[in-house]
Amino acid sequence: MTRVIPKSKRPRYRYILFRVGIEPERQIHDREVTYVIMRHLSSHLNPNVRMIRFKGGYGVIRVERRDAIAARCVLESQIDAPSGRISITPIRTSGTLRALRRKSPDAMRILEDHLPGKG
Repeated sequence: MTRVIPKSKRPRYRYILFRVGIEPERQIHDREVTYVIMRHLSSHLNPNVRMIRFKGGYGVIRVERRDAIAARCVLESQIDAPSGRISITPIRTSGTLRALRRKSPDAMRILEDHLPGKG
């Protein structure tokens, strides 16, 4: 039987909303961009980083609270990919997805249908 971990002992996460720009301007599949970003993040951070969703040039990643500042620094970068250069810009960091929806409604509207825990 598994035991329920008390809320005080569970890990605390931060959600980071970011925007992606691709140079030269061309159409690249979201799957390729996701792969390049996650490879970049996992090589610089704790491997527990999770991509919650990526669509339409915007994405949300989940990191542990202690790694939030380092994750924002790693996200503020340009990555060379086979299809071109990918520039990543963090927009906002929050402790919940609901707060991200409230604070950045335009960017989150693109992702809204695909995020868990709508509400």
